[in-house]
Amino acid sequence: MKLRLIAVMAVLASVFCCAAKMSNANMPEALSEIPGLDVTELDNIRLIPRPECGTRGSKESEKTEFAHIVMSTPGTLDSELGVLKLTIDSISIEGPLNDDDFYTIWESSFYGSLKVVNLEKAVLQDGKIPDYAFFHLNEQKVPDTQFVTLYTIHLKKIILPEGLTEIGRCAFAYAISLVDIDLPTTLRTIGVAAFSDCIRLTTEALAFNEGLELIDTQAFYQCYDLKGTLRIPSSVRAIGQSTFYHCPISEVELPEGIEAMGGMAFEGSNFKSIYIPDGCMLARNGYQFYGNRSLEDVRLPETLEYLPDGIFDLCNLLSSIELPAGIERIGEGAFYETAIVEITLPDKVQSIGNDAFRSCVKLEKVTLPAALMTIGCSAFDYCPKLREITCMAPVPPECINEDAVLDFAPVFTGFPRDIPVYVPMGSGKLYSEAPGWDYFTNFIEKEFPGLSVDAVSASDENRDLLFDINGRRINSPEPGLPYIRNGKVHIRK
Repeated sequence: MKLRLIAVMAVLASVFCCAAKMSNANMPEALSEIPGLDVTELDNIRLIPRPECGTRGSKESEKTEFAHIVMSTPGTLDSELGVLKLTIDSISIEGPLNDDDFYTIWESSFYGSLKVVNLEKAVLQDGKIPDYAFFHLNEQKVPDTQFVTLYTIHLKKIILPEGLTEIGRCAFAYAISLVDIDLPTTLRTIGVAAFSDCIRLTTEALAFNEGLELIDTQAFYQCYDLKGTLRIPSSVRAIGQSTFYHCPISEVELPEGIEAMGGMAFEGSNFKSIYIPDGCMLARNGYQFYGNRSLEDVRLPETLEYLPDGIFDLCNLLSSIELPAGIERIGEGAFYETAIVEITLPDKVQSIGNDAFRSCVKLEKVTLPAALMTIGCSAFDYCPKLREITCMAPVPPECINEDAVLDFAPVFTGFPRDIPVYVPMGSGKLYSEAPGWDYFTNFIEKEFPGLSVDAVSASDENRDLLFDINGRRINSPEPGLPYIRNGKVHIRK
């Protein structure tokens, strides 16, 4: 089941959230450990700008006021502002600020009319915009409503100071009026859900600085106005889970040094091509580009060993792809409902996940490697144009014909049973009797080239000797590739 409002859970952390935070950019394996979330209670969340203080149609409500505050002691902004807190439209602040001062700024924007904040000459405690600086659930949640309803702040523009290194968790979450933000050159981390649901924030407003290292989980979740070109600085090492979820970005540039990309990182985006540099780990929980209905051209890292679940699910224009030679597993639903016409899986692929090529209505030709051992249920379900399959595995890969939902979900269905299925010499009978493969009626034995299992028999002179799949003597098999010993196929782990 696809989870629509993961970021909601993050920004409502004090009540609902169980999302994990990636600890630092040098530990990309954490990206694959972020748990799934149950957000069914929040499907109908509503965001409503809170009425401005005093706006009842009076002439007084049309006035705007500006305040300039020079702080000498952190934590005193509330007393410095006094009655101005609920009447000012804009403010500039110099001097030291702490968490209490940020709460005062939030109060001025939520309960009052504050829209513009200039912190260019402020000095922030710990060099950080505090967690939840501009989002306070207990006060923003509207009580006793049928749906989850949140009032939002009036903040439209904020200038951040040099020296700032981190924007904290949920710092600007649900700031739906925010359109302009100046990011300093010292910024290193954009935290979990920092700008979640900032629906008016644009790519033009986001000038990411060189030196930025981490854009964390759900940082720009559902920022619907991020429509242009997104340039990720060369210093960024990791993009977290659901970071740009449902941001209709039309072009994205990833740096060569990026090390990790979380699941659903660009789900629902709108770019036509993506280049993922070598060395970038893709989180196995997958769906990085799910639902990108414009995606046509993909370059995957040559270092990739595992194609994540659902990575290209519903990428309806993706018609061809070159898979890296080192891939050993095709994840569940990896190419579900794509426009793939022909696919040749790399030599090291050992397994194909459930629904991997399901509903690929343009798929015509499939070539499977000798190393393949298992094919998940419904992996090639409803591929009506499929007219040729080649499987070079001497022993038929096991077809997993069951899943947790359906008692019986065969691997191959929805296309003619008499299409040619090319298999190694001597393997036709094995395939015709193998569960799942017995769907087909037209097996054709073929040299690929090389020798089949039968050609490397377990005769006395060959006993205990090792051969590759082409019948050549080898001293040691390579990991992930099949080899023959005593007339049987094995795969070295």
